[in-house]
Amino acid sequence: MFTDPPLVRRAAAPLAGIALCGINHRSAEIDLREQLALGESLAGETLDRLLTSPTVREAVLINTCNRVELVSAIEDFDTFKDDVTRLFSELSGISRASFQRQLYTLEGPQAVSHVFRVASGLDSLVVG
Repeated sequence: MFTDPPLVRRAAAPLAGIALCGINHRSAEIDLREQLALGESLAGETLDRLLTSPTVREAVLINTCNRVELVSAIEDFDTFKDDVTRLFSELSGISRASFQRQLYTLEGPQAVSHVFRVASGLDSLVVG
């Protein structure tokens, strides 16, 4: 029987659009990245909580020492951004104002292109 990998969650609904929200080594200093980093124990909870949003259909967490990103199939981009910033704030215990400027959001083809750049190692602190 096929089961989802631990960092992928799906809700039963059709795909609407792709969006990404996160921080990385280019957008935030190490101190902030460490504060927003999600330990292994929070990965599943993070995705489960994000999927409680009526606008999020699927979610993938990319969580490394240099980035925390949520990639999702969504219905509404603005609601997704708000849900992710609220979630990051609640899980880290820091205010949204502390990281809002360092957070980046991408939608559609830009989000997909970014995921491929990350997966191929082209958007790494050390390329390769």
